Amino acid sequence: MIPLFINRYSVMTDGQAGQSLVEAKMTPAGLSEIKVIFSDTHLGAGHAPGIVNPFEDFHHDRELSDLIRHYSTGEWADVPVELFINGDFLDTIKIPFEGHHTTEITEEASAWKVARCIKGHPAVFDALAAFAGVPGHTITYNAGNHDIDVAWPLVQKVLRARLGVLERPEAMTFITDNEFIRLPMGVIICHGNGFESLNRIPPGQAITSTSDGRKILNLPLGSRYLIECLVPVKGENPVIDHVSPLSTYMLYGLIFESRFTMKLLARSIAFFLRTRLGTSPDRGHGLLQKARNAIEQISLFTDFDRQMRAQVRNLEEYSTLITGHSHRPMVRRFPGNRTYVNTGSWTRTIRLELDDLGARNDLTYAIVGYPRKGPPMVNLMKWHGFRQVTEVVTE
Repeated sequence: MIPLFINRYSVMTDGQAGQSLVEAKMTPAGLSEIKVIFSDTHLGAGHAPGIVNPFEDFHHDRELSDLIRHYSTGEWADVPVELFINGDFLDTIKIPFEGHHTTEITEEASAWKVARCIKGHPAVFDALAAFAGVPGHTITYNAGNHDIDVAWPLVQKVLRARLGVLERPEAMTFITDNEFIRLPMGVIICHGNGFESLNRIPPGQAITSTSDGRKILNLPLGSRYLIECLVPVKGENPVIDHVSPLSTYMLYGLIFESRFTMKLLARSIAFFLRTRLGTSPDRGHGLLQKARNAIEQISLFTDFDRQMRAQVRNLEEYSTLITGHSHRPMVRRFPGNRTYVNTGSWTRTIRLELDDLGARNDLTYAIVGYPRKGPPMVNLMKWHGFRQVTEVVTE
């Protein structure tokens, strides 16, 4: 079968000032190694036959499995390939533990949730296991803000065991304490949540302790907001955490979905008053000012692209920055002949900005190819999978 993938955007990072984006075909010939980078698949617990799980947002098991197998078979079988999972591969924070969602997530709870993800998406993990079994093919898992569970040793053991690499830990490595991962020749990778104050997890601080000494995940404020405010209403509106920016949706909802939006707005204001604003320097201000500030925080509700551009100016020398997190695939050229690539998402995203209005689900990823001579080549790709004439709708 012929894979129906296309090269969506391509750039060459050769250090020449002012070079424009150019189309470039990536083939194994002449490459010493390749990095395949994807993020934000958000695998949950899956669906039971005949039962819809409102907390499951990933519906492309076949396509993702095909992508993984494509880079471990055929012409790619003899080329060193690193599969770089750049955060939010799993979405454990939306999986209930012992019947309820909680912000105090222990190692036992994380391992149980990850096991549910594995059980819910067997085809994806079968493909990962096959990939890891090919000589010269390795997997790197960089944690995001939805799957910091991989910081636990037990979770890493569960994942390695499923892939059959317990005795070969180098076949699957985990990154939980470095915000930026530097690849050869100026390529930097990060999930991207570190650019937002509400979603940032300080490097090396993924695990914290409660007042009674129990070890739990150090969830950022954005994840706690999702668990306490969005997850409880996701059954009523399954796409509520797919809308961006959420603040724009709330303005729309006040007119067209007043009851639901007022309920969500009340939860949101109460959350930010209780957490961020309750301990902030402006706590002496009146309730109206606090509510106003809370609504501003709902812009998570932030402009990711603007914050990212402001912060990358302080990064040390780099040629290409690759992120995920915002669910918005793109290639941008920064001053100094620097390139920014966002790998997008594999879940449905509904954008409300006028310049990018509508629902999209692009199945995008990036590849970084290192020729035997010369600079790396970076492509943003869109995966179409293999041709399939029919598909089972019901089981």
